[in-house]
Amino acid sequence: MNIENLEVGQIYKNYKVLCETLEIEPMGGTVKKANIKELERFANYHKDGIKFIIDEIYDKPKTKVIPTIYGEELDTLILDLLAKNLKSGRRKVILGKQKLLIELAMINDNYFYGMRNSESFSKVLEIDKKYVDDFFNISYSKLKSSLISSFKRLASRSLLSWKEVICIVTKNGLILANENQERWIMSIEYLALKQLRCKNRGEVVLKKLWEKFIDTINQIIINEEYKSYPEFKGLESINNYKFHYRAYQINFIDYVMDEHLLKIDDRKETKFKLNQKIVVHYKESNQKRYTKYKNKCEENYGEVLNKNMELKISNDYVKNSDLLVDKCINRVK
Repeated sequence: MNIENLEVGQIYKNYKVLCETLEIEPMGGTVKKANIKELERFANYHKDGIKFIIDEIYDKPKTKVIPTIYGEELDTLILDLLAKNLKSGRRKVILGKQKLLIELAMINDNYFYGMRNSESFSKVLEIDKKYVDDFFNISYSKLKSSLISSFKRLASRSLLSWKEVICIVTKNGLILANENQERWIMSIEYLALKQLRCKNRGEVVLKKLWEKFIDTINQIIINEEYKSYPEFKGLESINNYKFHYRAYQINFIDYVMDEHLLKIDDRKETKFKLNQKIVVHYKESNQKRYTKYKNKCEENYGEVLNKNMELKISNDYVKNSDLLVDKCINRVK
């Protein structure tokens, strides 16, 4: 790609002419997307129909963002989801993690049921609950990390901005917490964490105390216990509060419609590819985790150092972990 051939203010009447200028072959599909992504590292442009107009050529190229194992499919589907919303007239969406992960085909409908009902889920699958807990502790963190990495990649291309928000469900409907209400909720969560002697929400999950955490929050609100704390002075309480959850608010630009709205068959194929890549990757990780801890145990002359190691080197670890991937991630029936 010969960037030196570009000129600020120059109009290239179509993609083919742009490629000729850059001295690259004008190909379609994923190659075309990759070429445009590469161009965005060196220059800022806008489009007028099919024309490309160069607005700025950077003195220093932007850092090349390397996708994860399934980053290309994930980025493609997020942009497609935004393009669908834009087609319906929405330039901002608020999506909970559960809805987003299912919509992007990263999990199937069993995932959150199993996470929230690990004891009954383990009985249905006829495996020990410790394998179920281990699977969700590892997989949920990885799924969330994959989403955030994709948001960062797309934000670096100036296609979207994003932030985590708190959604509140009341008896009167759903509202988005304002700054005061966010502080009110976070302060109540802080009191609940102190009562449970947990440092953060992640530790609550690891200790299997999530339901107790929610109950503690509800009791603090119902009993108006927070009113005795000076830290709550001036904070806005929420009438008819039922529960709250965290979601992603995504703002995006009109350009996502240009090339990122997929045809129905392409959308299905991309979702299938993403889902199967996650399945394969997670199963490979299960085997690598088993081997890693097995080697650590052998390095310590067969001594099992902790319960985590004991679980990871058990004969059923890979089999049970793979089963959970199939039951909670795999969308192929």
